[in-house]
Amino acid sequence: MDRILEVVREYYKYIYIPVQTSSSDVLRIESKEIQNLMNSNILEDIDYILNERKFQSEKRRKNISVIDYLNDSLNSYMDDVNQIIQKIDNSYEFKVEGKYKKNLTSSDVRRKILEAYFSIRTLKKDKKEIGELSSGEQRIAIIDIATSFLTSNLDNDEQVIFAIDEPENSLHISKAFNQFERLNKLATNHQILITTHWYGSLPVTHKGNLIYLQKILIDKIYRIKLDKFKFDNYFESRKKLPKDIMLKGYFELTSSILSCMRSDKTNWIICEGTDDKEYIKHYLGDKIDNLKIFCVGGCGNVVKIFKYLYTPLSEKDESEEIDSKILCLIDTDDSIISLECDSETKNKKLRIARFQVDNNFQVSLKNLEPNGNHVSTEIEDCLDPSILFRAVTYVVSNQGSGEQKEALEYYKLNENIPVSRIRGDNSIFKLDDINGVDKKEILYQLFEDSYLKYSICKKYVEISNLSEDIPIIFNEILNYFK
Repeated sequence: MDRILEVVREYYKYIYIPVQTSSSDVLRIESKEIQNLMNSNILEDIDYILNERKFQSEKRRKNISVIDYLNDSLNSYMDDVNQIIQKIDNSYEFKVEGKYKKNLTSSDVRRKILEAYFSIRTLKKDKKEIGELSSGEQRIAIIDIATSFLTSNLDNDEQVIFAIDEPENSLHISKAFNQFERLNKLATNHQILITTHWYGSLPVTHKGNLIYLQKILIDKIYRIKLDKFKFDNYFESRKKLPKDIMLKGYFELTSSILSCMRSDKTNWIICEGTDDKEYIKHYLGDKIDNLKIFCVGGCGNVVKIFKYLYTPLSEKDESEEIDSKILCLIDTDDSIISLECDSETKNKKLRIARFQVDNNFQVSLKNLEPNGNHVSTEIEDCLDPSILFRAVTYVVSNQGSGEQKEALEYYKLNENIPVSRIRGDNSIFKLDDINGVDKKEILYQLFEDSYLKYSICKKYVEISNLSEDIPIIFNEILNYFK
């Protein structure tokens, strides 16, 4: 069991940054935390040099390593020291007690090499020592440096577990969203553990679990109760959540958004799913100044955030300080969604709209009103049809089931429609063989499987050429911000 534990420990690197720890101490490159973040190649190179057998020794017949050479020399020196002091009194002796190691190891020397070399090289920002920055800026620096190291070491065989207490500590609320956004991105390839009092991250996190701690009274004794919720179905569990979680989550998130708009003139697009975010980022990421796009896992959550933002952005004093905009986007579902307020504030700084492709293939953004066309529409219905069909073909052939591969063989691209509508008679899937007339539902299911749907999205983005005309829906979004 000890050997198994040793192997597991060799496979993982665990970096833990308590809230009480001095950020400037953590960010010294010779610190344990930074060494664990570093690519292990440099550490292995030092060990290799120290252990390479190329030195000759009078005591040994074979060539020895630097470490062995140092140990032999030091042991010889200590023998001489002991002989000298024992001339005074032979009860004196320098020795290692018990089971302590008697010789230096390469890790001992490597640690001292790194300490000596890097201690004279300190991290600076804007020519200031990290210790001279505010505590909030130092907290941001920790995430910045961790992100830099972890994103550059994706090919490393070691698995990293990065744990940090209260990353929002000492930060202005306008900076909190960015801090958690970067940690959320790191969770794509690494394991991240966070303790936090900032609930604003919860509506926009989709990976992992929420562990909620609360103190409850049982038999006149206060005990700690743990509740666990998966983020991927977090909002579906909201009726089981303590009442303050949802309220705090939306309130703190919207407060952070408004603060970002005031301080950084950030533009925002709030959408339903990860696929929506990827398509929008692909077409508009560099066309709208200072744009942030995030998805909140469903139509109801987009509507809720819009309502939280509507009142402050409708007030004259609040909106006068803001020069940027927010667009909330949802699909058009079979059930009609209407609001108790307008779909857009009078100052045009906040709007909620739905994707709409009508029966005449007209693509537009529509307000949430009970009248007008309500043809079921998702963002996939608004894309370039030939690119989407190629993406579907690739994903089905590489990741699809046998049934899905067989179904697609009966269909070809419908070149008679200008949009990429998935469902219905006028869809991109045109029947090519009468034997497949009942197979179309199988193709629809590709867009109901979240894994395959996201794979189609990634392939679409990969093969799409941005030099071509962008789909109309993205020009509609662009026009709102311009």
